[in-house]
Amino acid sequence: MADGELVTFIDGDDWVEPNYVDHFLEIFNDKDVDMVTCGFFNESENGKVKNKIAKHQTSIVGRDEAVKQIIKMTGTVMGYTWNKAYVRSIIDDNHLGFQTDLDLMEDQVFNVEYATVARKFYFDNIPLYHYISRKGSITQKFAMENVRDVGVARMKVYKTIRDSTRNEKDEI
Repeated sequence: MADGELVTFIDGDDWVEPNYVDHFLEIFNDKDVDMVTCGFFNESENGKVKNKIAKHQTSIVGRDEAVKQIIKMTGTVMGYTWNKAYVRSIIDDNHLGFQTDLDLMEDQVFNVEYATVARKFYFDNIPLYHYISRKGSITQKFAMENVRDVGVARMKVYKTIRDSTRNEKDEI
């Protein structure tokens, strides 16, 4: 439903710093990139920050490094959509969307699919997003459905990377 040039996502129970959107706009205006990230605070419901904030770092990377950072289980990039901004035309032109059959990791699948069709990525770890970890949330519970979703998501990520690699070889 988005109709702007850029897209970002914010979960309903999280919050962002006042300059969250400006951060993305400034970098997209200054750099020729297809994705921009920011760092985040991982907070408990009572506001206690669980992660350590590292020294400010930025980098511009290509597809391979972007995919590596997206599928990593640690760091400031990871597979979330809420700490990133995207070029909407890349999403539209490649018919990208979210896997509706997954309750977990649909963000990571989307990000890997996006990364395999985008060119350059601006990674910034400045913490502008406040992710609230809630007890009892789907990401905190262990359930057999979650195990299935993780397996299905990992397989989709693997297939996306494999197919992208094959397409690149075919083009050469």
